[in-house]
Amino acid sequence: MARTPLRITPGGVAATIGVMIVAAVCVRLGFWQLDRLEWRLERNRLIAERLALPAVPVASAELDTAGLAYRRVELRGEYDNARSFVLAGRAHGGAPGVHVITPLRLEGGGVVLVNRGWLPAPDAATVELAPYDVVGPVRLIGMAVPFFAPAAPREADARARTSTPVRVSDPDDEDAAAPVWFRPDAAAVRASLPYPVADFIVQALPEAATADDVASDGGAAGARAAAHPPGGPTRIGPPELDRGPHLSYAVQWFCFAAIAVIGWGVMVGKARRTAGRPPAAQAASRGSSPSGPASRP
Repeated sequence: MARTPLRITPGGVAATIGVMIVAAVCVRLGFWQLDRLEWRLERNRLIAERLALPAVPVASAELDTAGLAYRRVELRGEYDNARSFVLAGRAHGGAPGVHVITPLRLEGGGVVLVNRGWLPAPDAATVELAPYDVVGPVRLIGMAVPFFAPAAPREADARARTSTPVRVSDPDDEDAAAPVWFRPDAAAVRASLPYPVADFIVQALPEAATADDVASDGGAAGARAAAHPPGGPTRIGPPELDRGPHLSYAVQWFCFAAIAVIGWGVMVGKARRTAGRPPAAQAASRGSSPSGPASRP
């Protein structure tokens, strides 16, 4: 039996082109996720190697930051508690809270911002930091992470027209709540501080010590223990070195492409089989009579 040739129509051509475009986009997104997976694995390898290296003593803020990202560093100095602020919208264990950022004046000069960890806050923004102030010399082991990213061009232009950074409070206010940053960017954070800060942030790592920091000398330990009661900020560990969801996302995009192509092929095959049937069978498949509407008596 001769196969019925497939009738080509403008609508069919347009639909075929549309399906091919959708499939091509899905395939491209699948390979993009595979590229992201490769980038993540390389980042994981780099972070693991750097965390395994000995801690780098940071005596001053004048430090070559090349290759410093994700290295463990050792800081000595004193916190500038009056200039602490929080990053809003940070969850921990499913609970809302904030990250506490405090400038640390280094013994050798200069200031480094330290992410001391997470504190709970019902609104993920408002928290009083006075009970968690650390007084006296401190020494901590942390991980150097990149500084806040610069703002997008449009957002930077909008902030340039304002006299103050986007915050809900100011360190000089009498309000006990700490200054809150919702979307911190490098220029705005630097402009809010009265001194220059290093080009990196130190994330305090969970160590064997239970206090917020380790006293640099025994005499300061007692005074600092009184100023800093238990239950301080929960320190944040290094980023999880897992594969992430990229592989599963890639498989999903490839499946979407296959579904689009195979589904369109099934529809075309069905239309071709229908076109090869007698008119009565075609009408029956469409649910109508070949003779048209029944005439009234």
